Amino acid sequence: MRWRPRAGGVAIDCTLGFGGHARAILDRIQPGGRLIGLDVDPLELPRTEERLRAAGFVADTFVARRSNFAGLPRVLADEGLAGADLILADLGVSSMQLDNPARGFTYKEPGHSTCA
Repeated sequence: MRWRPRAGGVAIDCTLGFGGHARAILDRIQPGGRLIGLDVDPLELPRTEERLRAAGFVADTFVARRSNFAGLPRVLADEGLAGADLILADLGVSSMQLDNPARGFTYKEPGHSTCA
């Protein structure tokens, strides 16, 4: 069964990353919808949150949490939600990490991790 995002829906993006999927979903669940974005990347999460805030998605519409998808039950409980209408997990690699040798993930060129 395929769920089509609709106004008022609650969605979870378990792999927020750059926020492209989240942005597309947010556009479709307004008015009245809410999206919770999860990501473990301490550098990209605040950047993506800032980007989505600048696009007009306020705190009661969009929430960013530093967690991976395994932490979803805890995040739902913290947000007072029993479930969601849509859960997306785009499992794979992040080009934002692979393209930056300082992140320590790339094989393209020598690098070292500067992340704590």
